[in-house]
Amino acid sequence: MPHTNRKKKTPAGMKSVTDQNRKQIIVHTKRKEVLDDEGWTHVVDKPSRQRASSVTESKDAGKYWSIGADFKVGDAYYINRTIEEIQEEFTHSKKAWEGSPACASLKALLDEKMKADSNTKKISRVVALGLGSLQSSRTQSRKTSFTQMAALETILQIMAKEETISMIFQDPVFTDLDKEFLVTLGHQVVEDPAAFDQIDENTLVYAIHCYSDVYQKVSQAPKPAVLVSTDVELFDRTSLDGEKGDVKSLGAMVESYEAIPFPQIRHDFSDTKIYWPKNVESGNP
Repeated sequence: MPHTNRKKKTPAGMKSVTDQNRKQIIVHTKRKEVLDDEGWTHVVDKPSRQRASSVTESKDAGKYWSIGADFKVGDAYYINRTIEEIQEEFTHSKKAWEGSPACASLKALLDEKMKADSNTKKISRVVALGLGSLQSSRTQSRKTSFTQMAALETILQIMAKEETISMIFQDPVFTDLDKEFLVTLGHQVVEDPAAFDQIDENTLVYAIHCYSDVYQKVSQAPKPAVLVSTDVELFDRTSLDGEKGDVKSLGAMVESYEAIPFPQIRHDFSDTKIYWPKNVESGNP
């Protein structure tokens, strides 16, 4: 459990310095305890009056406290972090992922597909869409994003071996710190919709739990070597506006792929499929 600032006991007969200067100390430290979604208590920065007013109205201050957020941009709430803190959280999630049965299953699955299909296209680029912010105020959302990043690294370990792969990330909810962190890992971050133009036949598209319009844009690009996405059949049943016509291209996009269920851990990959090119035997069309 993280360290917390605890008030020391004051000897009998001696007045507490904290009691004398309580107001000044609270204003100086700007720290508060927050209970996250999983029952853990964290000490985090209290939103400053200046920061809160710069991104939202003061009437939201109570909601900040209830969800442990430090600031808001648009409709999304975020927490303050440093590059070092994000790296530490990623390292923790990556270790948990790599020790999970889901990771072992994914490695075995990809090893089998690579050995069975000699015609597997060479991956030269990754386009990752909708990863989510690593500063999200929701603990589970951050954990999911970090786990999905770790799983992507596992995929590349199997499919790309030691080769250097260009990785492009795009998500409108990224903060400046999200972008800076991804760049420190050697990745490129682009603004929507630039990433869609980077998709070609040697691209692995990694887009988990995105909206149907994202997959529609993917379907309008050249067919990628491999697609990891939400099961497109779900969008055949319903779409964002209740009409099926706007998602017909999704079904056509994956007709030449084999849909393989992604190994599960929690709900981080729920309804996720690996669309792997069908292995056409020599001599067949």
